[in-house]
Amino acid sequence: MSTPFLTDAEVAELCAPLRRGAAQARYIRERLGVPVQLKPNGRPLVSRLVLERVLAGMPSNQLLALRDSQTGPEPDSEAFLRYLSQRRKR
Repeated sequence: MSTPFLTDAEVAELCAPLRRGAAQARYIRERLGVPVQLKPNGRPLVSRLVLERVLAGMPSNQLLALRDSQTGPEPDSEAFLRYLSQRRKR
């Protein structure tokens, strides 16, 4: 099973011969057109799903919709409060 994000080794292979995290992130963002975040250690964080879709030729408007859909649903705060109140009664 593959991870949701590329490993550092996969990023290095994708960006060879670039070695620095900032250079790799710039290459992935500007040359490949893939949105990139940076990890705390400065290495690029690249979504495997988004990279595969970009390399398969997905139009950019669909890519933006995909990015927005990955934020996920909002938490159910009422259910959480009910859960907490039930725990206090015990």
